[in-house]
Amino acid sequence: MQSFIRIVEIWTPDAAGERLELKAGAYGNLSAFSRHSENLTFAPGQGLPGLAWQAGMPIVMRDLNRADFLRAGPAGEAGLTAGIAMPIFQGTALRAVLVFLCGNHGHSDGAIEIWKDDELSGQSFIDGYYGNLRHFERQSRSIKFPMGWGLPGMVWKTAEPQVVDVGNTNAFLRSQAALEAGISTGIGIPLNSNRNVDDIGFVVTFLSVRANPIARSFEVWRVTDNGGALFFTVGFDDSRSGITASRDCSRRLLSGEGTVGAALQSGMPVIEQRALEHEGTELLNQLAIPVFYQEELRSVVCFRF
Repeated sequence: MQSFIRIVEIWTPDAAGERLELKAGAYGNLSAFSRHSENLTFAPGQGLPGLAWQAGMPIVMRDLNRADFLRAGPAGEAGLTAGIAMPIFQGTALRAVLVFLCGNHGHSDGAIEIWKDDELSGQSFIDGYYGNLRHFERQSRSIKFPMGWGLPGMVWKTAEPQVVDVGNTNAFLRSQAALEAGISTGIGIPLNSNRNVDDIGFVVTFLSVRANPIARSFEVWRVTDNGGALFFTVGFDDSRSGITASRDCSRRLLSGEGTVGAALQSGMPVIEQRALEHEGTELLNQLAIPVFYQEELRSVVCFRF
């Protein structure tokens, strides 16, 4: 089973704070694309990472065959078709830009969406990539989520990552359309913006189709009050049935322990390639994403793909 996301990259400001350079990446078997990327740097507004840096918001490219995606030729050769860049801000300071690249490997189903408070009626659609889910995309573009309603509204209300079962109509307002599209699970992540430091700037949702999942598993770990550890709160694993939620906060990691603990310790996204054994047979990449509210690191989201 292949994941909807084929490549993940972490781009960080250089010592002068003038350009982004590649800190780490997980490229699977796309070694030629990896070699092409490893020595590149991006100024603000240049390439997908630089555009997200300059705009201070997530950026979606539904087609990578365009002049402002500076790796269009190698991307086409690798079968990569779309991408999203997510800037990670701590207050107004850019910590990193995460880039997710998707492609057609026989299936291309799933969705990555960007939502923003329109200051009138709730979270409104900004942009998204839906692969082959055209009907679900059309329905999603016109919907709005009041605070506390649906996945974007739940993330907005709590300022915390949320994982939902799409079949739960209270938690996922588009459940009927999503189930018809084959979507089974979703995770929403709040993002700071350097344009508005008083509230979360955007909500990014990853919607997963069981046959072609966004990731093979994802987890949310919350930082303890003293900041020295994390405890597991909720997650999804395609080898198990449904969503797993912690009842007693007994699953814990210390700062610096494993990939998730490393993200807490550094305040930076961390990639560990082929980090964990999944179902006893296959090794998976692991991505840990620090989630800030203003300047406070509140939680870490872990993707395995």
